[in-house]
Amino acid sequence: MRKKSEFENKLLQKSKELTQKLKDKAKDEEELQRQFGSVWSSWVAELTADTKPVKEINLKKDQLIILQELRFGPSLIDECKRSGRYKKISEVGDYSVYMMTSSNQLISFIQKHISSGFSQEEQQIRLLIVQAEKDSLDAIKSKPVAATGYTPTYLHEIANHMTENVQKFMSWRKYTLRKEFRVDLLLYVFCRAESWLLESHKKFKMSNDPITYLGSKKTQYYTVFRSFCKENSSVVVLGELVCEKLKASSIEAVYKKTAIDLAGRMRCNLPAFSGNRLNLEKHVLKSLAEKENFDDVILYITNPRRQTEAYIKAEVEKYIFRDHKDEAVNILKKNVDDIKTTEEIEKGFKSITEKMSSLSPYKLKESRQKPEEILIDQLCNCCW
Repeated sequence: MRKKSEFENKLLQKSKELTQKLKDKAKDEEELQRQFGSVWSSWVAELTADTKPVKEINLKKDQLIILQELRFGPSLIDECKRSGRYKKISEVGDYSVYMMTSSNQLISFIQKHISSGFSQEEQQIRLLIVQAEKDSLDAIKSKPVAATGYTPTYLHEIANHMTENVQKFMSWRKYTLRKEFRVDLLLYVFCRAESWLLESHKKFKMSNDPITYLGSKKTQYYTVFRSFCKENSSVVVLGELVCEKLKASSIEAVYKKTAIDLAGRMRCNLPAFSGNRLNLEKHVLKSLAEKENFDDVILYITNPRRQTEAYIKAEVEKYIFRDHKDEAVNILKKNVDDIKTTEEIEKGFKSITEKMSSLSPYKLKESRQKPEEILIDQLCNCCW
């Protein structure tokens, strides 16, 4: 957003001008808050009058357009959505409903194998689904949505890629997969990508939408306004603004370093994470056996990566917030001290170091880089 610095300069000036009108009320905190609150909205409206807001994205609409462009009928799309079966397409045990011969008859020989386990063909279909999910999520997450914004082209790309893969899959089969399968598979992948796209769009909007950006600055500029009311010089106020900006990046740096350190500790200390893939699988299966949850076992058989990711997340949660809570706190404190040592070389960073002292391991859950994500990348990406 090109006007960020311009917005900030104008807000700084307006805060200073408002101070001149309220000099006699500088010690009345409630009155200052009331006065500032009464003018803030008008300031934002004035500053953003000639700017275009970032449009909200409509993933459902884009998905529908893509499905229609792939020549799937409205009634079929609507039926697949309403049934909701696409949400568990990677977990079902029987894919015969999706399969048909050239004579449009359901393949009965598949059903004969249901009672004795998963047929080879069903396993191949399941692998197709799991691979489609992985490829699509990898492709979506490689897009710079948070930096440059979302475009429906991203969904078009994964839809086209998936369609090609399904066609290749069917080219050497003695059966075909019904249209319902392709629609359900596309809906499933769209659904899996949705949360990441929405979160990335939220970040883009925060940085590039003037109204959203300025809305997030209200508390910061009230602090500026209050500082002016205390008759602090412009130099002091600007220094406080710089410290506020550095504070956010410093805190994120601490949490990132802590996440990396904790992931490293867990790789060393937890037997499940210290070996190869077979070792990890052994611990996942042991955990499933102890829980005696048949649904989880089926999920592992149908989608081992997802169940393994769930296991890693659970182990990280237990390690950091229960079994080794003190260790996590100590690592966080050490990283805070390292940042303090670096920044205290410069004068005027007292507010940053004070803020650092209140950091909590629980905030790791909101950090951009989380310990479980690091471990999943290290332990799963090389295997599935």
